[in-house]
Amino acid sequence: KTQEIVHLMGVEHELLSIVWPEGPPSRGKIQIACRDERYKLLLNECEKRKLDMLLVGHHKDDQIETFIYRLSRGSGINGLSGILPLVYQPHSPKIPIIRPLLGFSKESLQ
Repeated sequence: KTQEIVHLMGVEHELLSIVWPEGPPSRGKIQIACRDERYKLLLNECEKRKLDMLLVGHHKDDQIETFIYRLSRGSGINGLSGILPLVYQPHSPKIPIIRPLLGFSKESLQ
């Protein structure tokens, strides 16, 4: 559905897929592994296209969900700070990941 929408809008896009050469990660670690691989894939694509930054669509509802999840897992003060608006990943330290929508609810974006 997303591909159809961006195509109709005339937005250049490409579908990227994660490949697990050694099979998918173990069940308990799959969310972390998928997130890490997703960012690697996106940041590699940014480098390939010579893009200076990666903007992602996390919003206020994601922020609240992350805070509650981390609170329930006994996170410390750093973890409870939630999703940061700007971060760098170790494998691609020159390209910032920016989250410009953290101040907006999902409802307000629809």
